[in-house]
Amino acid sequence: MSECSEFLKGGVFETIIVNHELSINENLLEWLKKVDYHTFQEKVSGGLNIGFPIVTEGSPPIPIDIGIDFSEDDFNQWKVAVQEGKYRQFTENEKLQIIKKSASEVIVDGWIKCLILTNDGTGLICKVLSDNKASTILFKAQFIPHSPADAKVPIVTDFIVTGASEVIGLKKGDEIPFAGVTAIIKREGKNAVTISLNTDKGTYSETIPEIIDTPIPPPENPPEPKPLIISESEKQAAMSKLCRYAMDKWKERHGNLGPGGIVRVEELYVVEDYKVHFKILFHHVVGGVLGSEDDGYMEETVDLANLDSLDNRDALVVIAPMLYPRLELYLPLRKIAEIILKEVHNE
Repeated sequence: MSECSEFLKGGVFETIIVNHELSINENLLEWLKKVDYHTFQEKVSGGLNIGFPIVTEGSPPIPIDIGIDFSEDDFNQWKVAVQEGKYRQFTENEKLQIIKKSASEVIVDGWIKCLILTNDGTGLICKVLSDNKASTILFKAQFIPHSPADAKVPIVTDFIVTGASEVIGLKKGDEIPFAGVTAIIKREGKNAVTISLNTDKGTYSETIPEIIDTPIPPPENPPEPKPLIISESEKQAAMSKLCRYAMDKWKERHGNLGPGGIVRVEELYVVEDYKVHFKILFHHVVGGVLGSEDDGYMEETVDLANLDSLDNRDALVVIAPMLYPRLELYLPLRKIAEIILKEVHNE
């Protein structure tokens, strides 16, 4: 519940402070707008003591003193004015006077001590809630009493803002409540903004610097890749892995290559930068009286620095013995490049 009003629960305020999202004076005004005369009289008898005029907005204003002698006619007159929208909110100091006159001294002291303990410091507290580069600046001011005796809230004597095109929410003559009040300040262009708040219980000033655009540095060019160097041991390891991969894929698709059939990596070398050329031989042998042999090659260049460019691309070998149907094998180029790359340590 806002403003430590949990301390005011019980007694005369039990059925008045019902909305946890509203302040005490908002709760009180909402209750007065809805209450009937009989219930109102019960509260007055129970200790509710507003004790000052509520002046409605109208022509002429209707001063009504809500107290023990408040008649039903006066009450009904006020209710009609309320229904017509001719009323105003309680001020912060009016709210404080209601609480002091209606609750016990112990309850009031507990409520004010709660305000002190649950806030950062006492007295006039001001802060800028927005980032220094914001075009719309939120400025909050609030008052936290130093002690239960220091309960009168400040009144704004001057609120001067320079470097702004518009200021909403705080002006001369306003109260600075316990819960705080927020001013919305719209910066003029990128100007520095100076805030100067003077009250009858303290002052505050702050300058928010002008917005200076930081130039965006040009993007850095990515470093050129080092030329690929494959040592002899790395080359042999890569050729061995490629040979085994090609043989396994052939067997998986067509069985063996016949007696004396082989798969051999014949070439593996760097063309430029990270581009590597390879050549794999497939030697197919068919035994029997009419035995035959046939060779086929798959040969490509792969870019180890751009594997994505190899997606959906294959190396192809075709074996076509005289007495047998055409035999084909496709190997994905990305997989071949990954096998080579795994064996290369280009440090």
